[in-house]
Amino acid sequence: MKKKYGSDIPVDFLADKIEIIDEEWHNAVEGYLNTQRMNIIVPPEYFMDAYRIYKKVRDEEKIFEYAIIDLQKVYEDAPKPMPNSLAEIVKSEDNYVQAYIEFLLGKVIRCESDDKIRNFRTSVTKDCMRYHNYAVSPLNPKAYEFPCIGRNSIEIRITKCKQQLEEINTDIEKKSEINSVVAPIVFGEWFLAENYISLAVVSAFKNYEARNECKDKLLEIQQTLDKINFFGSKKWMKKISAKKVGN
Repeated sequence: MKKKYGSDIPVDFLADKIEIIDEEWHNAVEGYLNTQRMNIIVPPEYFMDAYRIYKKVRDEEKIFEYAIIDLQKVYEDAPKPMPNSLAEIVKSEDNYVQAYIEFLLGKVIRCESDDKIRNFRTSVTKDCMRYHNYAVSPLNPKAYEFPCIGRNSIEIRITKCKQQLEEINTDIEKKSEINSVVAPIVFGEWFLAENYISLAVVSAFKNYEARNECKDKLLEIQQTLDKINFFGSKKWMKKISAKKVGN
């Protein structure tokens, strides 16, 4: 389109054009929109140009998962959101995008209580349960684990990724310690492994030395008992002999 119009035409994802103004419902909005967060937004007057480009490259680039929004049509239809719908807590500075949000979320009712979830054709709860077409199902946690919507979403994603990276590194360190002990045994080099020597062999030698010490102590005690028995026996023998002489 730049070649045709001589300037860059803005192209955005829907997630970058909207904000959620009630954080308590953030996960529910992210989860309900799910892949629609990546719908492509172009200025209304360039929709057909974007459509033709997409049609041309879809097979060449194997791109099939995105949707380009016809903002002009949805704006002309002027959808009216229902009271207490998700659309009331999702805002955009672009009037065309706001109209699209009111179309997408204007009939999705926020339910504070599980008891009311069946009162509407489509409804959601804060803890991400959805009632739609007479069926209830959970929203996929993967859709809101890493937020996409809003100005702060990138920072939040980076923070969560760093936390996961730290957890993975800690897990790798633990597994590496175990592997350093186990691997030599598996590959037939257990007698050369430093960790095996320090953890197993050294411990065995210490136990062996302690065993010898126990044997020595036991022998010492036995000798003491023998002496006690020996001298005790001689003493009683003298007493017996003295009685015989007296008689």
